[in-house]
This record gives sequence, C-alpha cells and structure tokens, in this order.
Amino acid sequence: MTIRRLALAGLAMTVACSRQVPRADGPNVVTITTSEYAFGMPDTIPAGLTTFRLVNQGKELHHASLVRLLDGKTVADFQAALAAAMKNHTPPPSWMTFAGGPNAVTLGDTGVATETLEPGSYVFVCWIPSLDGVPHVMKGMMHPPLPSRRPISRSSSRITTSSSPGRSPQADTWCGSRTAARKRTRS
Repeated sequence: MTIRRLALAGLAMTVACSRQVPRADGPNVVTITTSEYAFGMPDTIPAGLTTFRLVNQGKELHHASLVRLLDGKTVADFQAALAAAMKNHTPPPSWMTFAGGPNAVTLGDTGVATETLEPGSYVFVCWIPSLDGVPHVMKGMMHPPLPSRRPISRSSSRITTSSSPGRSPQADTWCGSRTAARKRTRS
C-alpha cells in the first residue's frame, strides 16, 4: 500500500510540474518618437496597463510627460491655462494632473515607463527648455492621445516568485518560477 501511494504521489507531482503555466497578460506597448518639437505616436491608445517606449530621434534632450486633463477640459483649455501660468508665474490649474510618462532621453537613446491608463483626456508634453529658454511644449511639442473606452482595473500588481524546481503547486509551493498578475477593482 505504501509503494502504491508513493507511486501515485510521484505521478501526481510529475503531471503537476510538467504542465505549462499560462503567462499573465502583458501591457500594451506604445512607441513614441521625438524630434525637434514634435511627437510621433498613435492617436488612440488602449486603456489599461501600457508601456510607453520613448525613442529620441531629435538633436535635443526630450521626454514625454503624460498630463491628464480632468473636468472635461480640452487640449485648447490646456494650452490657454499653460500660457497663463507661464505668463503669470503661477502653478498649473488643479484639473491638470501629472500621470507619468518616460523620463528625458538624450539623442539616439530610449526610455521606458509603464503606466495604468484610464479612459479620459490626456496630452503628452515635453517640458525640457531649448537653448533659448523656451520649453518645448510652448513650441508646439504636445500630442493628445485618446485612450479607448474599454474597462480596466483601477489597480494592478505583478508578482514574480521562484522556488526549487519540482515542488507541487497543489502543496502551496511552486514548480520552477512563475509570474502571476493580480487585478483588483474598486467601486
């Protein structure tokens, strides 16, 4: 009886550890190219976990700061408020929130940032000043992508763990290494 149990346990462990583990869905990937005072990128970006890959093809330092426009504000509202804030040396209005984006990259370099993008109004801007002291955004370096309206979770996390190979997942341990994604939705 003991040999039979050991053989059955060995078979169960072999089957459990030989199954392919489904991979967690990865983020959307959006490539943004920069040149002097312009962004090259899609006009629509899927909502959800998104990796922005910034490629600087210009001769100056550039970045892609993602600004979310709240309260139904438009890009025209953003431009007017930005001009007023710069003229009067005041902070930006509260309906402009900074949502992230790739940091500054030098000529020919690439930067990456991953953000959870909710449906809404956004604009990518470059705040880096030119040699004349004028920020690139004031020279027209902005692009308003429109995230699609598909529902997304409000928070997500990625957990990676590894343990000794050959351990059974049914015994609350791992067979090799696995990646899992956990999503929560808040009301």
